[in-house]
Amino acid sequence: MRRLAAGLFGLGLGLGLGLLAAPALADVPPPPDSGAVTGRIIEPPPGARDFARQPDILDRFLGAVLGGAPYYNLLLLPVETDRLARLPDGIALNYIFWTEMSDDEPPVLDQVRALTGLRPQPDVMDPAYDQSALLALEAVGQLKPTAEEKAKAIRLPFYTVADPDAMRNVACGAFAQSDHLLRPRHLINMTIRQLDSAPETVRARCLAVSVLRAIGFGGYGEYAGGAPLPADLDPVSFLTAEEKFFLWLLYRLPIGADRETVKAQAEAILAGL
Repeated sequence: MRRLAAGLFGLGLGLGLGLLAAPALADVPPPPDSGAVTGRIIEPPPGARDFARQPDILDRFLGAVLGGAPYYNLLLLPVETDRLARLPDGIALNYIFWTEMSDDEPPVLDQVRALTGLRPQPDVMDPAYDQSALLALEAVGQLKPTAEEKAKAIRLPFYTVADPDAMRNVACGAFAQSDHLLRPRHLINMTIRQLDSAPETVRARCLAVSVLRAIGFGGYGEYAGGAPLPADLDPVSFLTAEEKFFLWLLYRLPIGADRETVKAQAEAILAGL
């Protein structure tokens, strides 16, 4: 939380640091061994080989991870999704239910950690706590923040491109932000707002989709909600088999890679399955 507070303080310096915005849009090249930082081998999910043999799998994957609404950098300037963004390798994923100040986690996060190599939430006294990625969930009566909410400094930021009032049947919205000006696609601060009036299954599904958006599925919309539940939905994590496969594949690829690099490296991984 201390890291988050420092990040929010930095937002107040936005005008004075405006000249730094341009470097924020260029990524530092990932190290050659970035895929092995954690030292762990993450096995692909069941059915990975079958997915890898589908002729249009690369197009579907690219559509899921690239090309949607932007993320944001430390100064809340947009970071386009034309390059791959996700959480840094092996970082701890720290969850909090902001509305009730609870850290009881939704089941989807167990699946996320198993497929990505992200570490469990550390103890608050652990030095790794301040370096962890923060994912906060809010239960709200409406997705668009009120003027009163925006005025409360304790509230996590929630800035999105699309207007939820102009969309139908949305139940969750996702905001994601990096906190390093030279690494704008290293996502680290994430907020999900969820309508508390939505049915339980809709909340569970839209939360799972919003988590994917927040941790790197840039091709997904900022909002999720009332679409029919997929037939192959996991009743625990509320992810589909394809989403699990894409999640595993995404976290094998280097942050900041452009479309052609993502396609080439993903194709090489699929060929090895």
